[in-house]
Amino acid sequence: MRAIISQYTLDKQKRPHSLDDLVAAGYLKEVPVDPLTGRKDTWVVKCSSDGSEAGIVDIDSGYGKTSNEGTRPEPCR
Repeated sequence: MRAIISQYTLDKQKRPHSLDDLVAAGYLKEVPVDPLTGRKDTWVVKCSSDGSEAGIVDIDSGYGKTSNEGTRPEPCR
């Protein structure tokens, strides 16, 4: 998933705002199942926070309540 987000960003010169953007652009056939939750709707996206263009920069399973840094990332808006 991270490689697909990076490829989209490189190709389009902008970050995807949602996983649906990756599907609409043909980078994914459909949003995949989160292997830890068994659901498609539990992915947690990390948004850019460096003042640059908004969009997804990373993705995590929605299985845990917190990220590796100890906080749950907010979805991109």
